[in-house]
Amino acid sequence: MGSSKFYILLLLASLLVTTEGLGQLVLDATQRKMHSTQKRIASPAARTQAINPMKLPFWDDFSFTPVDDPDDTTSNIPLDSIWVNSQSVWINQGIGVNAPSINVATFDGLNEEGLPYSADILANGYRDSLVSHRIDLSEAAVAVAERNTVYLSFAYQWQGNGEPPDPNDFLQLEMRDSDSAWAIVMTIVPKTTLSRTEFYDTIIQIPNTGDRFFFHENFQFRFQNFGRKSGPFDTWNVDYIYLNKNRTLSSLSFPDRSIASQPTQLFGRYTAVPLEHFRKQSAFDSIEFDVKNLKKAVVEIAIGYEAYMTFRNYTGGVATNHTIPFSSGGVGPNGGLMDPSERARVRMENIPDTSDPQQFSPNADSIDIDLQVKVISGDNLDSGRPGFLPVDFRINDTLTTTYRLKDYYAYDDGTAEFSARLNTTTDKLAYAFDMLTDDVDTLAGFDVYFPDFGLTSNPLVNFTVYEDVNGLPGDPLYTLSSYTLKTQNAVNKFQRINILETVRVQNRFYIGYTSPSVRIGLDYNNNTADRIFVNVGGGWYQNTDVNGSLMIRPLFGKGVDNPVGIPEEVVTIQAYPNPNNGEFYIDSKTELVQIINLAGQSVPFTVQEYSSEQQKVNLQQTVPGLYILKVRKGNSVIAHKIVVR
Repeated sequence: MGSSKFYILLLLASLLVTTEGLGQLVLDATQRKMHSTQKRIASPAARTQAINPMKLPFWDDFSFTPVDDPDDTTSNIPLDSIWVNSQSVWINQGIGVNAPSINVATFDGLNEEGLPYSADILANGYRDSLVSHRIDLSEAAVAVAERNTVYLSFAYQWQGNGEPPDPNDFLQLEMRDSDSAWAIVMTIVPKTTLSRTEFYDTIIQIPNTGDRFFFHENFQFRFQNFGRKSGPFDTWNVDYIYLNKNRTLSSLSFPDRSIASQPTQLFGRYTAVPLEHFRKQSAFDSIEFDVKNLKKAVVEIAIGYEAYMTFRNYTGGVATNHTIPFSSGGVGPNGGLMDPSERARVRMENIPDTSDPQQFSPNADSIDIDLQVKVISGDNLDSGRPGFLPVDFRINDTLTTTYRLKDYYAYDDGTAEFSARLNTTTDKLAYAFDMLTDDVDTLAGFDVYFPDFGLTSNPLVNFTVYEDVNGLPGDPLYTLSSYTLKTQNAVNKFQRINILETVRVQNRFYIGYTSPSVRIGLDYNNNTADRIFVNVGGGWYQNTDVNGSLMIRPLFGKGVDNPVGIPEEVVTIQAYPNPNNGEFYIDSKTELVQIINLAGQSVPFTVQEYSSEQQKVNLQQTVPGLYILKVRKGNSVIAHKIVVR
């Protein structure tokens, strides 16, 4: 018997190793919220709810939940005016596919901070939980004759843009009875017939027979998921939750026409591009977005939209705003008429006018473009609306997004849903960027988001900029070896890696790195998986392991010429002792960039804070000779000669 258990464990371990080994780029967790010892302060509405149970109807489609706002501590968390003890559920824009409206509630193996529930890769169990506030279903609120008409409906999705649940995983719906005990009323399991791109409408009657009694003033319901607890695995999405009386099993029609997707990019694949590149070519793409008709009526419904653009031109940090009507028209292929339950894509044929100085000031050093879209749906005039009052379905009719013209390219939107990492020390990654201009320009550096969680020290990373050869990374244009990352204890905060040489790029180039010990933020709102390339020793191939956009942003500017021979010493820092045995100190706070030998090769090193005004440097290869210490201090580049005995 013991031998059998041993072989079973051995088989499980080999399967796990094999599964991870199949992909050289691995999907991983990322910290979504900073850990806080402070208790979250509920809103005034939540405090009222804590005293008084909610009244029917209950509705949430998560479209009015703040998401991806770094200045809002409640961002991406279910509203505490509706839900309780539900911070582990992640409200987001990127993991659901073809959702009924903007934003979904995602259940996976990550806790409220975005970290795994367990370090044990074999651990399974209950994970996220979405719990409603108390809801009054007593006889005073729901007459005895009405109890058989109380139904809860919702839409669920298996996987979406996340990781698929395994056969033994499930999503569970529970309800609290009059004895305050939870009862399982529905269990949803993965099926081969489920599509990861479809939301499935579901409705269930609140039980009115049997030993459990649910019609009391402190009724609650909750969703829970069961699966792997060690990361962003076994994903379920839930949306459009509605509980009310006077319903039947067929009550899945709503007088609601919602915006159902984020708008596409304005600058090709990018959310941001360098302003100077844009001015040379002024490349626009038509913006598209989805609208969903949630009414199942047999007649067509006339729906339109209108869009506005606000141009914020910055000159020396001062913004000048200018707003224009941008586009309007009908929704759907039939001149603005939508069929029952139809999902339609709207394409705005208009593009901004680059010749208008109020839109694009020739003196601006950066420009933000805010797009606001509103669906003209008539939700408030729908003949079926009185049965849903006081719910206001117009709340999901508007969205706003921002496009940026500054000094960098970005595929991402600034928020990481997950992260990605390489498997081994020899694996390499390269990320392709196509410039909007045919002119040669200077790459001044790049910003990268490295999630800090799991790091015990400042890790070393090798960075490389590659030229393009027939659509694949070619020869290195620049190499930065053994760069020391800083642990920042911050979420969605980029680190800037400066390039202290003149690195000229044109058309397509790649930014790459090698280090299995670090993760890179992964944004799921814009999928540029086809721009990611991996090399495991046998040449470069296109990534097929993860979807989304890596949070790497190339930065353009003047750059700094590479010193030839031994540069003149700039006496603005002191390094001592000098000569030394490979260990020395810098007498002021600087951004340590690189140490090179006389052959121009990067030398690996570590750096740490020694005091409030000093840094300690250790060379990892103490070969006697002359070295050049290159740092950036403020806006100045400093080169200092170091002699190692």
